[in-house]
Amino acid sequence: MKDETLLIKGCLEGNAKMQRRLYNTYAPKMYGICLRYAQNQDEASDILQEGFIKVFTKLQDFRNEGSLEGWIKKIMINTAINFYIKEKRYLTTNLETDEGISEQVQISYDNLQLKDLLKL
Repeated sequence: MKDETLLIKGCLEGNAKMQRRLYNTYAPKMYGICLRYAQNQDEASDILQEGFIKVFTKLQDFRNEGSLEGWIKKIMINTAINFYIKEKRYLTTNLETDEGISEQVQISYDNLQLKDLLKL
């Protein structure tokens, strides 16, 4: 726990070595989580990158009420869900010419979101 506190403190102070250490410690496991939500490895990498940007910009909000890993995991899951909400809007807009496909895609993403939200 003390190591985690020092890691957070170093990151908040802008210590690049500590930031790299935080990333290297949690990225492999978080990438696995992102893969569960992504359609391919490129999307998982995008979600992971966007998620860690949020982790580093919101790290001062971490209150030590739970584990750092759990907090990061929650950010990754929310980032993945937001990714698909944005993607859903894009797909629905682009598929308006074929109502059958648009409805099918929308239903698929709605079910995915509900399933993912129930996991939380």
